[in-house]
Order: sequence, then C-alpha cells, then structure tokens
Amino acid sequence: MQWTALDLRNLGALFEDLAEATLNFRIQNASSLTQLQKNQLTMQFGQLQSYSEQLEDEALAVATTEIQGSVMTLQNGAHSAIHALTVIADVQKAICIATAAVGVGFAILTPTPGSIVGSINTLVQTVSQALAPAAGAVVPPPKMTSIAPTSGPAAGGTPVTITGTDLTNGASVNFGSAPASAVKWISNTSISATTPAQAAGSVDVEVVNADGQIDVLESGYKYV
Repeated sequence: MQWTALDLRNLGALFEDLAEATLNFRIQNASSLTQLQKNQLTMQFGQLQSYSEQLEDEALAVATTEIQGSVMTLQNGAHSAIHALTVIADVQKAICIATAAVGVGFAILTPTPGSIVGSINTLVQTVSQALAPAAGAVVPPPKMTSIAPTSGPAAGGTPVTITGTDLTNGASVNFGSAPASAVKWISNTSISATTPAQAAGSVDVEVVNADGQIDVLESGYKYV
C-alpha cells in the first residue's frame, strides 16, 4: 500500500497530538502517580514527540513510500487513543496506550515484515480494552442530539454527522429501513455516515451501539 508524503505529514501531526495527550495525562494525574510512572510517561512523551518530528522529515524526503498497513486504520486508532487518554483515569491503561503508540511509531520508522500491521492492531486492541466497561458496570445507551445536514436528495450519498452521547466504536446507523454506508466512529459524541437511497419524505434515524442498545431520532432526516 502506498503512503503519500501527505499521509506521513498527517501522521506526524497525529503523533504530536498523542504526545500532548500523554503529557496532559501526566500533568493532570501527577498527584496519584508514582515516580516510576511519571518517568515512564515522560519517556513516552519524548518518544512520541521525536516520532512526530521524524515523520515530518520523512514526508519531506520522499514523495511516496511503500508501507504495509492501512493509513485510515492507523488514523482512527490514533484518534481513539487520544480520546482515551483524555477520558480514562487508570494510570496503567494510559501507560499501555502510550506504549502501544510508541510501538507504532517505531514500526513505521524502522519497518520489518508485518511489524507495522501488528503494531497498529496492538494499538487498536489496547485502546479498546482500556475503554471497555468494568465487569458489572452499567453501560449507558446511545443518545442522539442532532444530525447535520438534516435533509438531502432521495438518491442518497449525502455525508452527515451525528452528534450525541455514549456513541460507541462499531455502532451502526440506519435511515428509515436502510443502513447507512461509510459509518465512521469519531468519538463517543460524534459519528459520520453516508445516507442510503430512500423515497422522498422524513425518516427516523437510528443508531445501534455495538452492544445492541438503540436510540432513535424520530423524523430526524428528510429526503427531498
């Protein structure tokens, strides 16, 4: 798979955001961290910052590079990792996320067969485990507050953004009786999707979380 110079530049910015999220976690939780944990997070911050700079340099050095792995999967994983570092309080989970992110950066800049794909999968799994509810915890259902735009052509194909609360990674979206395409989880408050074709008129918009819990925005979208 070809990663372009723009891909590498965008990844450089993402690693800078990961570094900042790691540092902010250290600052906000300083009173509860051991000295060893502080040292770990400081080291991971420095490594992520360094990888950000190296990816920027790589983007300037090459027009394209052949790298195994999906840029989109990595970008989604990095965004999820940044989100997790802002919402979790568990120090060990934060350290594991930062460690996995460092592993991705190392794999990209010193690739071996399968190392990039493996490191991306590790990051995604680590974030998923960190955000998983504790055993016995009550998982809140999704709640939609708005959709934008609120109307589009009956032929479908309109990109929309759904906002709300407790929207989970892996959620699906339906417009009336038809499923949306290109559903992308952005955060627990935002999902993007592309409308399917439907007859003219207003339809309910339905979000189904990965655990099966549902919320419906009645007559939330109008086909014209």
